[in-house]
Amino acid sequence: MLYMGIDVGSSGCKVSVVDERGRTVCFAERRYSFEFQNGTSELDPNLVTEQVMLAIKEVAYDKKTDDLATISVTSFGEMFVLLDEDRKVLANSISYNDQRGREEAEELSRDLGDDTVYAITGTTVNAMYSLPKLMWIRKHRPEVYKKAKKVCLFADFILIKLGAEFHIEYSLAARTLLFDVKNKCWSREIFERTGIDPDKFSKPVTAGTAVGRIDGKIADELGLPKNVILLAGGHDQCCAALGAGIISPGKALDGMGSNECIVPCFKGPLINNTMRRYNMACIPFVLPDTYVTYAFNRTCGTVLDWYRGLIGNISYEEMYGEMDDKPSKQLFLPHFAGAATPYMDDDASGALAGLDLTATRKQITKSIIEGLNYEMLVNLSCLKEAGFDVKDIYVSGGMSQNDKVLQIKADIFGFPVHKLANSQTGTVAMAVLGSVAMKTYDDIPTAVGNIVKSAKTFEPDPARNREYQEIFEKYKRMYTAMKTIRNEINY
Repeated sequence: MLYMGIDVGSSGCKVSVVDERGRTVCFAERRYSFEFQNGTSELDPNLVTEQVMLAIKEVAYDKKTDDLATISVTSFGEMFVLLDEDRKVLANSISYNDQRGREEAEELSRDLGDDTVYAITGTTVNAMYSLPKLMWIRKHRPEVYKKAKKVCLFADFILIKLGAEFHIEYSLAARTLLFDVKNKCWSREIFERTGIDPDKFSKPVTAGTAVGRIDGKIADELGLPKNVILLAGGHDQCCAALGAGIISPGKALDGMGSNECIVPCFKGPLINNTMRRYNMACIPFVLPDTYVTYAFNRTCGTVLDWYRGLIGNISYEEMYGEMDDKPSKQLFLPHFAGAATPYMDDDASGALAGLDLTATRKQITKSIIEGLNYEMLVNLSCLKEAGFDVKDIYVSGGMSQNDKVLQIKADIFGFPVHKLANSQTGTVAMAVLGSVAMKTYDDIPTAVGNIVKSAKTFEPDPARNREYQEIFEKYKRMYTAMKTIRNEINY
């Protein structure tokens, strides 16, 4: 029996077909990009749909999917798709990094109160979430808001295009700023206080819930068997944690993609002052009475892409391979798209400090890798204060494939870093959900035990960790220093 996982990211989609042992039978990937104009950032949902369907056709080629039983979709959160009464897309989706919605977020803070919003949603008010963007559309594009019959996030949108009924999975609903994470339902209070129409939103369901079967005509067009069951997926970070086997306290996923996100799980819900102070969300997880939180940096792979574009024609492997073993003399602050947790400072900017005429490319490369890890170590410190004592990190994403990068991570963090046998954790999670739905395995822990495997463990070097800890004390002052400079010169 085979299970298809579709991972819809902000810059491309991945489609994997996985068997009941977690082995990838076939894989396809397609790229797309945001549209930038006059300071705005948008994504065309129709383009995303087109590329997803092409990727599905590619994996279905030559009858590789004859034994396909289920399809699930995971996607980024916050960004939404507006559909009219005929299920047609009304407008491009506004990026979570787009500054539209900042005034509306401030309005939410004033009218509802930050304490109230966090107590209900487990999330601090920020313009990145769906609600401020939707309020902006209602104010500035009222004709679009009025025509919108449904607000979908991308995972449920793609499943609906395949024939599913309207639905939204809990972890995605939690990225809207409209969801009651304790009671796992839409918040009547927030809808009433903001005047947003609750009928525009779909029924919340848990991950792995059957939400329909593939449309017969679409199955024929894509080369898939008929009667494939469509299962609710979820938010990419949440699903990636499941696909990495993060189902018990003490472990966490470190997803090293375009951005970087550490995801531990815990019995919950846990909504307290420490979590709120550090802007840590409380997100429903796939296991009963279990939640996750996200400690993240908005840039990771994107910073390396930017840097590689500056230094010229060099592969990532060459770039990583030339790094020195010893710590860099430079300090790198990776706030290239603002600062995420624990600061949530949209105006924060990056920095490279400690340059002199002896600085080399390999030192600067090393400082970037170190800076990305220092930023996540700041977050790990905050997580520990909030009660999450992470002892093991499991990594996924493009940067997780380089052993030298992972050894640096282990040396900086000071505890083991585990490389997974299948780094496509989002789509592996879809196999976990599918295998349980089809009764291949009795429950999620059993499915995880059979599907999720580690390939290699990187142990920290104690002497190197001590060196990095000394440098980390300096790094922790960089954000405040840059904020002070920004305020003084007003740039």
